[in-house]
Amino acid sequence: MAAIDTLRKLKKENQNLAKDAVDETMNFEWGSSKVLRDLDIKKLSVAKLKSHLEARDEPVAGNKRQLVERLENSLEEERLRGIAYTEDLEAEFVLNADLEERGSVYVVGSNQFGQLGLGDLISRPFFTVVPQTRG
Repeated sequence: MAAIDTLRKLKKENQNLAKDAVDETMNFEWGSSKVLRDLDIKKLSVAKLKSHLEARDEPVAGNKRQLVERLENSLEEERLRGIAYTEDLEAEFVLNADLEERGSVYVVGSNQFGQLGLGDLISRPFFTVVPQTRG
C-alpha cells in the first residue's frame, strides 16, 4: 500500500507543478519575462528559480544567490537582445524608406521564365521591388 500512496503523492505533486507552470491569469509559461517582470525574483523558492532557469535553458546548479543572479542576467540579456532587434528593425526601415524615396521598380507576375528580373523563377502574387533598381 505504501508504494501506491507514494505514487499518488508524486502524481499529485506533478499535477501541481504542471498547474503552476502556466500563470493562469496571463497564460504565460515558466521562464517568460512577462511572468517574471511582476515577481520579486529574490523571494522565489529555489525550486521555482530552477524551474524558471530550466525553462530558459540555463544551468540549474548552485545556491539560491547564484540562481537569482543567473536568472536576473538571463532576463537582462533577453531585454538587451530585444532592444538590439528593435534598433535593427528601425535601421532597416529607415534605410528602405531612404531607398524608396530615390525610386524603385516593382514587379508582379508568374515569373515562369525569370522575366521579372529577380534572379529566380518564383511567381510573385504581390508587388516586389527589384533590388538592382533601388536608389
